[in-house]
Amino acid sequence: MDLSQTYRSSELGITSNGGLYNYDSYQTLPAFMIGFRCGNEFKVLPQVATTYRSVQPELIKDYVNDFKGGVQLEGVQSSGVFKSDDVLLTVNKQRVLNLMQVYDALAKIDGISAEVEFIRNKKVLKTEVLLQDNISSFKNLNENLIIDYCNAENIESWNIDKCLKKTSQKLVL
Repeated sequence: MDLSQTYRSSELGITSNGGLYNYDSYQTLPAFMIGFRCGNEFKVLPQVATTYRSVQPELIKDYVNDFKGGVQLEGVQSSGVFKSDDVLLTVNKQRVLNLMQVYDALAKIDGISAEVEFIRNKKVLKTEVLLQDNISSFKNLNENLIIDYCNAENIESWNIDKCLKKTSQKLVL
């Protein structure tokens, strides 16, 4: 998250004939916040969006009571509750302004669902969504990799010895 700020300071300059004058100088001091989490520490919204974008308060001021932004979903992967360009306002009744706040709100949920408030087509909507956890996502990903790589018809027909044999044959070639 970019937390950089620009500061203005008054500087003293010297003219070519030796006179003095004041001018404003602007300096941007970089400041970035980076957060790390283990993947299994938080739940995710269904239809995980591939891209999130913070939305400035000016763009949604007509839909909220505060002067805060939101989180726009871009590239939603499947059909369901969310659509591309939906703007998340609250998750589990917690106001969200960036992706880390979405994850924080989801991490505090004990149950399997969350109340989400978002903007779509110039309307504020509220809905309850079932959450996904990363563990099941990784399990599904692993199962799909095994099925593809080991040429198994399904995960039940997978056999580690046959897969290792096929793997060693692929490596030799």
